[in-house]
Amino acid sequence: MRPTKIMNRLNGYDPHFRGRFLLLHRKLLSDSEFILWDLGFSALADWDSKNHDPKDYGSFNYQKTEIGYLLGWHKSKVSRKAKKLFTLGLWVERDNRIFVNGFDIRDNFAQISKDKKVVDLQEHVAILQPAVAEPQPPVADLQRQTPKGNGAVSPQSVAILQPPRPKAPLVSFKSEFNVCKSEENYQRTWKEMGCPLDFTVDDMRWIDANVREVQKL
Repeated sequence: MRPTKIMNRLNGYDPHFRGRFLLLHRKLLSDSEFILWDLGFSALADWDSKNHDPKDYGSFNYQKTEIGYLLGWHKSKVSRKAKKLFTLGLWVERDNRIFVNGFDIRDNFAQISKDKKVVDLQEHVAILQPAVAEPQPPVADLQRQTPKGNGAVSPQSVAILQPPRPKAPLVSFKSEFNVCKSEENYQRTWKEMGCPLDFTVDDMRWIDANVREVQKL
């Protein structure tokens, strides 16, 4: 690491534009991401084309460890926060250097301010929007799905498995002595009713087991 060299980037002063805070206002960057971007724009990137290679204008090649040392961050934090800058296109890596996108607007601050009043970086740089995550199924839909292979049965499945109640008058088929009829009697009574297809002997037994009062129609 080159602590002396990286600390020298804080020497002197740098003209800046106030409209940079729109990056926070529009929630394009978090606080820490904005600090890292601002450091790159105002301190790390080479601005003196007379003393540096012109092709390196607006770029730097400091290591994450050096940048972390300057900010008091661990290099892993620098790496995490830099991902958003690369994703939005605010930083572009080329030829082993990191270029600060839109850095050249610093040469036109006065004219832009005169024309627009606010120097808006988004008007000069095509900031890419993060990819929208694939929508997840609604929670209600997930709850309706029955897990496979674990033996669990959804309430909807239970309702479907329940046999429908018989479509017949709620009339008890018990004998006059309040004793359940035999299978033979149930069969005879069912035949006397005309052997209805939608009403079975089992339905007759269900009525006798569940109906307490006899209703004669």
